[in-house]
Amino acid sequence: NYVGEILCHTPLKFSRYLGMQKETKGSFFKNYFKTGDIGYIDKNNYLYYLGRKKNVLKISGITVYPEDIEKIVIQNKNILETAVLGLTDKNGLEKVILCVVPKNKNCSREKLLDYCYNNLATFQQPSNLIFLQSLPKTTLGKINKPVLKKIISKKL
Repeated sequence: NYVGEILCHTPLKFSRYLGMQKETKGSFFKNYFKTGDIGYIDKNNYLYYLGRKKNVLKISGITVYPEDIEKIVIQNKNILETAVLGLTDKNGLEKVILCVVPKNKNCSREKLLDYCYNNLATFQQPSNLIFLQSLPKTTLGKINKPVLKKIISKKL
């Protein structure tokens, strides 16, 4: 299966970003809207969503989807919320940063790292684990990853 950016074509699509010609031009390909999402179509013509293009990480040349890690970590009964970010270290290498909001005091660093070791692939393992009391949210209630990245950058 070929993995790529999901494009859509519909008579209901918008025509442009107001006063933003460059962004508008970059958002279309041959009259198809570039969604910013990554996915693939299987042999039965089903579309599979893998994640947001801007969230995709490159860890040692391997494409890593933060959503895949988040889906596994949130299954831990001691985790309330989770978010995965990529941060570049001083050598220019991208690292997996796992941010979690624990449900209770049973969630220790050691137990969570052990959980990750047993449930995530080697290339998905977090380089850093950050415990937070809450994750910043957008007005729509989604995790605000740009704000989270600023918060985390100050902690590392």
